[in-house]
Amino acid sequence: MCALQFEESLLRASQELADLAATDLLGQPESHVLQRITRLKEQLSHLTRILVELEVSPDPPHELPMFKYNVESMTADLEALRRRYIEGIKQKELIEKKEELARVTRLRTQASIIDRLENVCSILSTEAARSEACLYALQDSTDILRCVSKGHDDIATATAEGRDCIKQIDGIERRDRLIIRSLFLLFCLTALMIFRKRLKRVHLYPPFLP
Repeated sequence: MCALQFEESLLRASQELADLAATDLLGQPESHVLQRITRLKEQLSHLTRILVELEVSPDPPHELPMFKYNVESMTADLEALRRRYIEGIKQKELIEKKEELARVTRLRTQASIIDRLENVCSILSTEAARSEACLYALQDSTDILRCVSKGHDDIATATAEGRDCIKQIDGIERRDRLIIRSLFLLFCLTALMIFRKRLKRVHLYPPFLP
């Protein structure tokens, strides 16, 4: 290979390396990216072997030191790019695993909440059916509990506003224990309503509710 041909091959390899460096590699299929890196690495290895042959030739080109420097620099840059890409892949996989774990944990938490609320609703519904006063309290307290679910689909927000509602319930508790039971029943039903659509998608919505 003459000096001109070597320079052309070196230029193509340089362009490929620049293209790799400018591309969002993490957004492309991993196999495709690794194939490109491997192919370019093989090209640079081939150029390195040619340089060795040129060094021992009777008439080495005067550009040989520059060629050697460029090939070594590109090889080092490619290896650095490969390491960054592998590290990026590991970080991406770690983030995806954390997100999946958080999603599963969230669903399990919601399922646990639903199980507990379902049990409480069943007990308090029985209590409410025993007392006419409690049934009236259910009707009168609807507006109080409605604010908990209005415009909210986030459990943290609903829980915070639920605490405010519980404070109101605490003030009533001394006057009539039936009222506290009925208000708490409404709170439980409201919490279920907040997640109604979300839980239906994962088949966790209690079948006894509309």
